[in-house]
Amino acid sequence: MSTHDDVQFLALLVHRGHLPRESAESLIGDLKQGSALDDLLIDVVGWTPERVQQMRRTRAGEIPEIPGYEVRG
Repeated sequence: MSTHDDVQFLALLVHRGHLPRESAESLIGDLKQGSALDDLLIDVVGWTPERVQQMRRTRAGEIPEIPGYEVRG
């Protein structure tokens, strides 16, 4: 994933209320230096790998997900 895509995803996390703006801003420098956003969310923010995967999979909660069910519309 490109840095631009990661910055957009980071903005989406802030917009949807999953990450405070200040936390996101503190990650931007590391992103621009080549760090992976997923690793930063785990190591710096303290998210679990599962939470990062869920946020990616659901576009930060934009796509509904109910365990055990397939949401079709």
